[in-house]
Amino acid sequence: MERLRYLPNVYTYTILIDGFCNTRRVDDTFRFVETMKKRNVFPNEATVRSLIHGVFRCVAPRKAFELLLMFSEKEPMMQKLACDTLLFCLLNSYMAREAALFMKKLSGRGYMPDNSTFNLMMTCLIKGFNLDETCQIADSFIERGLKLGFNTCLALMQALYSVGQCAVGDRYLDQMTKDGLLSTVFSYNMVIDCSCKVSIMDRARKTFREMCFRGIAPTLITFNTLIGRHCKIGQVHDAREFLVMLLEFGFDPDIFTFSSLIDGLCRAHMIEDAFDCFAEMFQWDVTPNDVTYNILIRSLCSWGCC
Repeated sequence: MERLRYLPNVYTYTILIDGFCNTRRVDDTFRFVETMKKRNVFPNEATVRSLIHGVFRCVAPRKAFELLLMFSEKEPMMQKLACDTLLFCLLNSYMAREAALFMKKLSGRGYMPDNSTFNLMMTCLIKGFNLDETCQIADSFIERGLKLGFNTCLALMQALYSVGQCAVGDRYLDQMTKDGLLSTVFSYNMVIDCSCKVSIMDRARKTFREMCFRGIAPTLITFNTLIGRHCKIGQVHDAREFLVMLLEFGFDPDIFTFSSLIDGLCRAHMIEDAFDCFAEMFQWDVTPNDVTYNILIRSLCSWGCC
């Protein structure tokens, strides 16, 4: 190519870097980037992406991170181009601790990830990093204008609620409302389900009241979520109150509603009421399924009525 007086451009070098990585020639890959610079051809975003993904394909993730970190320290001009892709590879390799440390280091240099990278990073940290430090990282970037996505915020709230940090979880719920993420029946149902999964029923009921106050009508899923969890933890009286509201809103109870109520009544040792509820299913033209029968059989066996 050069003998014909065609000079390689950034696209040429990017293809060759990807080729070196495909043949696992990592050292040659880094040397080739140096050759680019000597010839006044500077890597672009595609070059850097090919380099980072290629190195992660060639060697173990931890070794890849060490090599790329050393390289980026020597090449400060490439740091901004490398940040998002390197974070992405770290998170896909479940290296939450390394991603957090890298993020903190970059943050001190004024780095701002895009929203998709930020939310991917937060999702990974929630699953595999210290929760307090995760919140600190989230808050530092929220203050600088980034926003948690709905699912990311929900996962963070559930993680906080599950370890008893309800006040912190509520703070992110308020942030979700402030960012306009809590505005549909679907989003409210997800938040109610989040509270129910960790059995914070006062929060679930409060969210339900806020939902109704804002004029967002609950669905059958909303009621079944609340009835199901109240029954699961033995709060049958509260479950019955939501059953009354379900009927007032014009919904018909379905198989999930009845199975949940029967389960709750059985857990509360209200066997006659459970069988009355079972009989009432047929009046509503709801056919019991294997779950319904197994609930009753399990309860009868546990009471010695085999």
